[in-house]
Amino acid sequence: MKKTVLGLLSIACLAVLCSSQALGQNKYIPNNDSPVDWNSAEWRGASGEFYFNPPGTSSSDHAVILGGSFSGSVIDPSDDVVINLDGEAGLGLGTKNQINYLQIARYAGIAVQTNSTTFNVLGTGSSTFQVHGNLEVGRDNFGVATYNQTGGDTDFAAGGGLTQINADNGLFEISGGTSRINRTKISGNISNVGTSATGLNKLKVSGGELTVGKGAFVDIAMFEGSTIDVTGGKFIGNGSVSDGLRIDDRSYVGAGDRRATINVSGGSMTGIDDLRGPIVNVTGGSFIVGDGLQTPGGGGPDFDRTILNVSPWVAPPGLHTEFTLSDSGKVVFPVFPNGEAAYFDVKNNADLDLSGGTVELDFTNAPPLAIGQKFTLIRASGLIEPTVSTDNIAPPPGFAWDFTNFVAPDYRLDVIAATAGIPGDFTGEGDVDGADFLTWQRGESTNGATPGDLQLFQDNYGTTASTAVATSVPEPTSALLLVIGMMFVGNRSSKKS
Repeated sequence: MKKTVLGLLSIACLAVLCSSQALGQNKYIPNNDSPVDWNSAEWRGASGEFYFNPPGTSSSDHAVILGGSFSGSVIDPSDDVVINLDGEAGLGLGTKNQINYLQIARYAGIAVQTNSTTFNVLGTGSSTFQVHGNLEVGRDNFGVATYNQTGGDTDFAAGGGLTQINADNGLFEISGGTSRINRTKISGNISNVGTSATGLNKLKVSGGELTVGKGAFVDIAMFEGSTIDVTGGKFIGNGSVSDGLRIDDRSYVGAGDRRATINVSGGSMTGIDDLRGPIVNVTGGSFIVGDGLQTPGGGGPDFDRTILNVSPWVAPPGLHTEFTLSDSGKVVFPVFPNGEAAYFDVKNNADLDLSGGTVELDFTNAPPLAIGQKFTLIRASGLIEPTVSTDNIAPPPGFAWDFTNFVAPDYRLDVIAATAGIPGDFTGEGDVDGADFLTWQRGESTNGATPGDLQLFQDNYGTTASTAVATSVPEPTSALLLVIGMMFVGNRSSKKS
């Protein structure tokens, strides 16, 4: 089966590249050794001239990877192409592993394109592959185009270029390694027009780490037929950039099941500042609220929130964000050094449902907890009242929640003392068991790892909420007491040493 690779275009050929008519008139030499490595591919220019050096010797290089054998205006749809880039061993050019423009499965001026094209970044080497201009995975709803990175390091954000996933079936997937992209369009063209009437295009993180940087206007524009899937690894919005990541749903009204959708079923997604219209389903993994950035000067939370809003690109009521937590999914609210938590800011007719899954507060960077502290998790100023539950929010160790104020418009949790009547229940789970001993051992019981708290645990081991009022309390077994004693002695010995 013939395999076609069209490659390096010099600056003198850029006018030819940009002219769909000129590109369509050229013949290209097929490469019969696919899948082939980047360096050994038969890179040729717009006029068919052979290049001895593959793209990567200059940041002005343009690389175009086409699937299907091409002769005149005839395409053999049975021909596919696979190009592999193997990190440092792939380009072998040190700091010059860079090109200006990377196009995968782009046919200009040709109406039919059914072939598939795959670009694999294997990344067994250690160098970074940089694209200073745009990355196109497919074009104008044609063909099957795949970018798959299983390792290494890639940078599509160095020059501020655009990432465009716009094939009939396009996939940009990070399953290993690290990658950075800037503003992104899924199922839409550079003019912000949805072009995929039937196609499906996806940005996927199944492993590794993807950081999405700040765009000139909107960070990620999702058109009908577009999906973001996080099944593993990390999806990070903006990183240390002092502005949040914004995702817009630009589907047309009535797009139905082809509306822009974000699915989190594993891994983690964080740094999203503004959701304007997409459907979000968190069924596994973690969605971490906010972008982790606060207003300088201690003025309280600003960008450390996630806004749920309507799409500004369609007439009201338009497409409103629908955010649902369910199954084994988790929504995490970080608590910051100033003692305030990230929160959801629910506007207009956005719909937030946190009644399923698990809601968790992350106290990693928080000051010490104290009775009376208050954490607002939702600020609801919209038309639809959020759906919440008090059964899926675990209390902090040694304390309990007062849910009295966990209602509209500001859903606030107040810290109170641990549940009365069950001494030794340091986890707040309604019983005294081994988990409470581990909590004491970590110093997270009511008074820390003190002999008094240990005595509370020993005296009440086996107590549950239903037996707390009994006049007699079960004694710990001798085996358990022996284990506790040994661990207690071990703690004291380690402290002395």
